[in-house]
Amino acid sequence: MSSLLRARQVQEDVARQRLAQARRHAQEAHAQVHAETERLEAMNGDAEPTSVLAFVAAASARHSAAATWFAAKHARAVAEDQVAVRAGAVTAAGQERRGGGKLAERAAAEAHQAAATALQKELDEIGGRGTRAPNTADRDAG
Repeated sequence: MSSLLRARQVQEDVARQRLAQARRHAQEAHAQVHAETERLEAMNGDAEPTSVLAFVAAASARHSAAATWFAAKHARAVAEDQVAVRAGAVTAAGQERRGGGKLAERAAAEAHQAAATALQKELDEIGGRGTRAPNTADRDAG
């Protein structure tokens, strides 16, 4: 039973580590979105291009920055979803561990009760023999 509890504790520890990793990843994704937002805003504040080639290059750069910004926002959403999933896994692992602990407590209580019952039965038999022996001795003597 203790190996089951240890295994469930390990599962909970692993789930906590994965949650911490998912939270770090979500923080990194949030920082990336912030950086891409600033980059995109900085590009929009640039001076107007002086030639057609400069205009096309600026438009292409803004398009690329917008795509990168969108990808960063998507990565942040995925990372936040992973945090929610990992938090649920930690909760489930904790419930399983506590359930295993309750199961172990119940098994120990049942074992204690069985031992107490066996001891009481043994004491009753000893007590029964002690009262029967004098009764049979009295009948034999009389």
